[in-house]
Amino acid sequence: MNKSSTPHTTWERGQALPILALALVGLLGFAALALDGGNLYTEQRHAQSASDNAVLAAAYQQMGGETGVTTLEQAALDNAAQNGYTDDLSTNWVTFHTPPISGPYAGRSPYMQVIITQTVQTALIHLVYQGPVQLTVQAVAHGVPTGPLMAGYAIAAMNPGICNGNDFTGRGGVESVIEGGGIFINADCDDVAANLTAHGKLATTLVGVYPPTGSYPIDVVGTVTGNNGTNCAAPPTPAYSPSDCNFYPPATFHVSQVDPDPMAWTPVQPDTIPCGPNQTPGNGNPVTVSPGSYTDLNVGNKALILQPGIYCITGVGSANKVLDANSITGHGVMIYIQQLEAEFNFAGNGVLDLSAISETECQSDSSLCPYLGLLIYKPYGRNTCGNDDIEIAFAGNADMIVKGLVYAPQSYVVFGGNGNLYMVGQAFVGCAKYAGNGEIKIIYDPNATYPAPPRLRLDQ
Repeated sequence: MNKSSTPHTTWERGQALPILALALVGLLGFAALALDGGNLYTEQRHAQSASDNAVLAAAYQQMGGETGVTTLEQAALDNAAQNGYTDDLSTNWVTFHTPPISGPYAGRSPYMQVIITQTVQTALIHLVYQGPVQLTVQAVAHGVPTGPLMAGYAIAAMNPGICNGNDFTGRGGVESVIEGGGIFINADCDDVAANLTAHGKLATTLVGVYPPTGSYPIDVVGTVTGNNGTNCAAPPTPAYSPSDCNFYPPATFHVSQVDPDPMAWTPVQPDTIPCGPNQTPGNGNPVTVSPGSYTDLNVGNKALILQPGIYCITGVGSANKVLDANSITGHGVMIYIQQLEAEFNFAGNGVLDLSAISETECQSDSSLCPYLGLLIYKPYGRNTCGNDDIEIAFAGNADMIVKGLVYAPQSYVVFGGNGNLYMVGQAFVGCAKYAGNGEIKIIYDPNATYPAPPRLRLDQ
């Protein structure tokens, strides 16, 4: 009898058919994943490149000084269209947002965002998935034109928050009005981001205008409460209203924190500054010095005259003081203080008259041009904002005239003394204190500070 064709073996052969069908479906799925997945990856890369280029096109316009949202948006849409994303509302959608509406830069100016959504044609995946296949990409960028860092601010306390009461301290009165620009306090502290002692006042005003007009912002990352945190309803004439208020115009709290080293992206970096040959101060009175590298410029109770150029102070001097004289005069100079613990505390009885490198010096010596407008450069400091760690102090007993950018974002800087301080330009400090018995005028002048080069950056 032939047993090869029994009913049992016939049933086993028939069972293989559904298994083969299932295997075929699986193979089709893997084929669809390989084919359409690769296509999706390629299209996503293309869309991401297009969104990057589109937002950079808008940022390029922004870098050139354009501020109109319509013009910036059109630049982005035109660039996206050149790369095949025409915003036809059928196969692709292109949207422009400033500020961004999502991600870590949401709500932050001057950042811009381009979002591209695209429907992708598939070869096989529609056999197992009936819905539309879409991908979405986004890019964020911004451009900054040539001009001052943090344009519009006369003084900025850059420390992100020691919160010991010294992040920004001051006393009130006419002498403490900041002219021509605003104030930025980067400290993210509750209650004590600013400490205006003895019911001190803080106001901004137009240059030469008093009572304050409130034309420039007082922006605070953290908050200030109690007697030192009340916004004023009206400017002082001569009394503030209400009488125990502190800020005019009203301060804005909880603003976005900024990079505590705003010069970090610029060509001005510690390892690129041409410091020149090692030198020592000479004798005589006054002591006249030439540009170069000095351990310190301490000349005691003498007058110090700095000829135009770059001065690199490499040591810490006596008791950490690296510039000590009865009076200091220098026009067209940049003072680079290298050591973290070095201090420039001027307390002489004579005048302090310093101005930064100007176009005149730049035209005479092109190597000075990258440092135009930069007067004091101290990139590193103790960053404690402690009363024993004051690293820069304008505390003389006679007139003090300071013109240019004072850049010391990790140092505790004091504006005070018994003399009158007249500072024009900008000050970026770690923590700030203004006090003393003389008149204090800190005046923002965009033409007297460091003009940062234009900047274009793809942020996300």
